[in-house]
Amino acid sequence: MPTGIAITDMHIRDERVLQWIKDETTRGRVKISHQTIADQFGCHINTAQRIVARLVAAGHLRIENPKGGRGGFIYRALRHTA
Repeated sequence: MPTGIAITDMHIRDERVLQWIKDETTRGRVKISHQTIADQFGCHINTAQRIVARLVAAGHLRIENPKGGRGGFIYRALRHTA
């Protein structure tokens, strides 16, 4: 189990972003930019970056292409058991 924030301690928006990324990636690998997340959730791109950083730090997401690029990152949502 990862250290840091637990799923129950996450911000509501973080939970929504995590679920949205899970939904988007069920159809296969997809590049998602921070700007796309910001547009989807009505927040600033910096907020989207911080949300993703928290999710990665907590072990809920893994970035498959850490160098990213203009098109964004490929994420993998990690499964956790209680």
